[in-house]
Formats: sequence, C-alpha cells, structure tokens
Amino acid sequence: MVLVTNKKMEMDIERITRPFLFLRPRNLIAGIGCRRGTAAGTILAAVGLALARAGLAAASLKMLASIDVKSAEKGLIQAAQRLGIPLKLFSAREIQGLEGQFAVSEFVKKTVGVGAVCEPVAMLAGGNRTRLVLPKIVHQGVTVAVAEESCP
Repeated sequence: MVLVTNKKMEMDIERITRPFLFLRPRNLIAGIGCRRGTAAGTILAAVGLALARAGLAAASLKMLASIDVKSAEKGLIQAAQRLGIPLKLFSAREIQGLEGQFAVSEFVKKTVGVGAVCEPVAMLAGGNRTRLVLPKIVHQGVTVAVAEESCP
C-alpha cells in the first residue's frame, strides 16, 4: 500500500496487515512573521504548532517565507537551515499586491511597511497554484500561516 499525502497520519501501525509506504510531497509553505532577535527554536516551535493544528506532516514542508527586511534575521535563517529547506523573502512592494486579502496589524504596518506578512508571503511563495490551509496563528510572538501548493 502506498500513501501519498501531506497529512499527518494517525494510524495504528499494528493493525495494518500489508506493507505500506508513505510518500510525502513537499508542497507546504510556512509564512513567518517575527520580531527582531527571535530565536530559531521559538520559530521552529511555532511552525510545528501550526502544522499540528492543520494536521499536516512536517516532512511535506517545502520552504519558509518572510519579508525581505528579515534577510539578516539569524533565528529565521537558522530555522530554515535546521529544517533543511530554503527561506524565500519578498519585498514590501510584492506583499502590497495582496493588500486587502488579509487582516491588517497596525503595529506590523508601522514596523515593516505592510499590514500583514505571514499569510501573504505564504501565498506568494507558492504562486498561482497555492491555497491558504491555515490562516495566521500566533505563538510566542511568531506568526505563522501555512499554504499548500497543488500538484500539477
């Protein structure tokens, strides 16, 4: 039996009578917003919580995404490295193209020039074939949204 899914499978392995294989498509994108100096462990915990809430497997995570003002943010860079996935960054101008589609934070707008980060960058990173599967959650000052790319 072959299961191809990005869903976290809660199966009683002892009850499966045939050999099985999980194939995990790498089609999930975690959009991240964080404060300056946020530790990689805190970001990883927030991503793990987001994936758990959505019932999704960490093995299907394709990339992290954020705003380009975070390009030197050590915690964000280290989180992507620990996960073994790329970090893709978007400019405020690119994010502004999705303005009006997501809830706005005045604090974020004053800080980075756009009213939302995690949801729009998750969508931008996947392009036209992407849908938001987990809207923004907040964990220890880190915002995370998860988008899924559809398979071609």
